[in-house]
Formats: sequence, structure tokens, C-alpha cells
Amino acid sequence: MNKDHSKLTGPIWGAHIFQFDSDIEKELQMWWKGLFLVDKLARKIYEQLSSDIVLWRLHRRASVEPPGHQLTLFYYATNETQNTILGMIKKSNAVKLLDRTGILKKNHFVNLGSDIDVTSDKKWPPELQKTWPHFADGLSTSYLGLIELIKKRFGINHDVIPPIRVDTSEITIKELISGIAINYIKLLEKTDNLWSEHGSHAYFHHTNAIFNYHTTRIYPRRLFMFENTL
Repeated sequence: MNKDHSKLTGPIWGAHIFQFDSDIEKELQMWWKGLFLVDKLARKIYEQLSSDIVLWRLHRRASVEPPGHQLTLFYYATNETQNTILGMIKKSNAVKLLDRTGILKKNHFVNLGSDIDVTSDKKWPPELQKTWPHFADGLSTSYLGLIELIKKRFGINHDVIPPIRVDTSEITIKELISGIAINYIKLLEKTDNLWSEHGSHAYFHHTNAIFNYHTTRIYPRRLFMFENTL
């Protein structure tokens, strides 16, 4: 869907932050939680509000230091749209389920202001800070499509989450989260394998080609040049 960039008047960057329980030593038991929210929450927000969102992106982190393991959904949109997103998060059965199990420790919203470059790394030159959000938006949207197609290809169940109410039994909650964890760990393994096998060519190589195959520094600060081939 084409984005209406006349909406650049008035939007703010809103950070919707989800902090999970941390188990850094068990990666598969850790990363599926963010993937689950990306699939069930970020996808729904994008599908329903993409015409009202100027830019958006995913951010994931995990560290033994605070704040630990968290997913952040950044949206560049008007206050009205930010409030709609907050309402969707509050009503989300996926969020309620993770909250009931203690997997989700905290979720909150931060208004980051209206500057388009506010979520960019301040160490970058200003030209990169102002244009990088468009790259992150496209990558995040592509990621939504990628995980949906992987689910279909490998027959990974699309978990339908029933309404989570105060009177929903603990047995039901445990059964739900157990099945969801199995499916999303399976999805995580597929996406990890795809990244390991094809990420260098599909993402790094073709980005490098745009920049004339010039050398770049791969974090942590090592010079690297991708082969000049198709």
C-alpha cells in the first residue's frame, strides 16, 4: 500500500516497549516471545493501520544488564493513531496471555517527539539519521511477510488465541502458552536457518551493491567487502 507522505505534518515517534522475563542462556526459550508478539500484535497493527502510519520499525534486544530482553515497536504517526495503537495493545489477547503467565514483565509507551531521525543512532551523520528510518520500515514490513510465508510453507499452526479473561483457568493458560511456545520455537528455527543460509546474499550483498561494492565495517568494526557477483 502506498504511504501518504503528506502525513509528515504532525506525526510523532511512539515507542511501544515490551519487556520480557530473561533467560539469556536459553536462546530459543527467549527469542520466541518477541516473535510471537511481532506476528500476533505488530502484524495486526500494520494490517489495520498501515495507511495511518508514516513509518514504523521493529527493535529487539537482549542483555544480562537492565532492561534485559525486550521488543520495541516504533511507530511514526499522529497522536490519534498512537492512541489507537495503545488501545489495540490493551485489548490484545496475545499481550494478555503473556502478561498472565509472567512472561511479559512490563509494557509501556514513550513519546519520543516529532523529529524523523530521533530513533536513529546519533553517531551517524545527519543524512543517514534522516533516511535510515525508511530502510528500517521496509525491512520490518518485509519481515512480517517473511514469517507469514514461512508459517504457510512449513505448516506451522496459526494459533488462534481465545479471549483471555479474569476467570480463564490456569490450566487453560498453561496449555495455550505451551502450544504457542512449541509453534514459535519451530518458526524461530526456520527464520534463523534462513538468515544463516541466505541473509548475507539477500540483505548484505544487495545493499553493498547499491553502495558500489565499497568496503564497509561489519560490527564490531571489522572491514568487509562482499563479492561483486550476482
